[in-house]
Amino acid sequence: MKKKLVYSLIFILVVFLMVNYSYCVLSGNTSSDELTDSEKFLIKKFGYGENYVKRWPDGIVYVYNGTGNPYKSKCLPKIIKQINQIIGNKTIFQLSNNKKISKVVFVRYANVKYLAEWHVSWKGYNAEEWVISISNLDNLTTWDAEKLFLSIFTYIAGFNCKADERKYGKWQNFSIDKNIKNMLKALYKVPPGYNLLTGSTPPTPVPSPQSSSKDISGSPIEFNIPNEALWNQSIDGSYTVTGNEDTIAWSNVVVEGDLELSFDIQFQRPNGEGNIIIYGNGSGLSDEQLFFGFDPVLSKIMGGTPYDSRFLDDVWMTDVDINKKHSVMIRIVNHKASLFFDGIEILSAFIPEDINTSGRIGLYKTREKRGWMTMEQHIRTFA
Repeated sequence: MKKKLVYSLIFILVVFLMVNYSYCVLSGNTSSDELTDSEKFLIKKFGYGENYVKRWPDGIVYVYNGTGNPYKSKCLPKIIKQINQIIGNKTIFQLSNNKKISKVVFVRYANVKYLAEWHVSWKGYNAEEWVISISNLDNLTTWDAEKLFLSIFTYIAGFNCKADERKYGKWQNFSIDKNIKNMLKALYKVPPGYNLLTGSTPPTPVPSPQSSSKDISGSPIEFNIPNEALWNQSIDGSYTVTGNEDTIAWSNVVVEGDLELSFDIQFQRPNGEGNIIIYGNGSGLSDEQLFFGFDPVLSKIMGGTPYDSRFLDDVWMTDVDINKKHSVMIRIVNHKASLFFDGIEILSAFIPEDINTSGRIGLYKTREKRGWMTMEQHIRTFA
């Protein structure tokens, strides 16, 4: 009897815990993107959109440092890293030496009335450009310069310090506190245009169908072999290349927009390699192409040519068996490129704005590598 009673109590306790756990899960936020009342209050008070979320769009926002004083602005990478850690990975601020592609631009201008002035342009609820003019940076100590840049970049990220000038208005004493962290983190949890009163989001516009690209969804594509002494195409549609010359086999069709390219590869030797160009010009290497490289040692996503050292993401490979076939997939969706190796995502990066969004696919081998790979592929596009 005692044993039955103990079992019954244990059963009741387990059921109670399960029900209680289920209640806690169901009664809490069902989505990490939902905002609490306190988060909505912070965004409404310190944001730029009153009852709506106004911020930078998802993706990479390039930052150009044109202050002319690298010593006094050496704090910028640390500040950008701090801001990125707060807002999460939907939007990423990244330093660039290319002013043309940068949306946040610091310039040196001696005739501004104040220490710093800026001009902001918006496109709907999305920040489009932020140009900051700074004077007398040479006269500041490195400590003051860091405080100034920290204050300015907090504005840039989306926190309006003027909403409480008594607390945040003096850049000399500026620091990032709990309110700033919580507000910026919440701001980037939801998309631009999010309505703080209703919790609704404006519908995403549906792009018009592109008529200039050929529909190749689900089909293998043909590549034009430039040199039969280096290239071989087998009956099953796979491609093999050898030799010690730079060579590119271009697709006979143009791809446009989002796509998914998957293939099986087998490296011919330990120093074999595979390189894929996406959105290429069909004639040679260019700065506007997207470049994927993979070998048994290193895999990478690059912007431009493999000789520019413009790495978007890379990873050292381990335990790659060169004696067997491996599955590889390249996926490009919403301006984000990903590389999968044997079913595992090993690389991902937002695509810079200066990279083409249409072009040809190229199979590329560099002259440095004597071994390459055999590739069997198919590609599909997304509507």
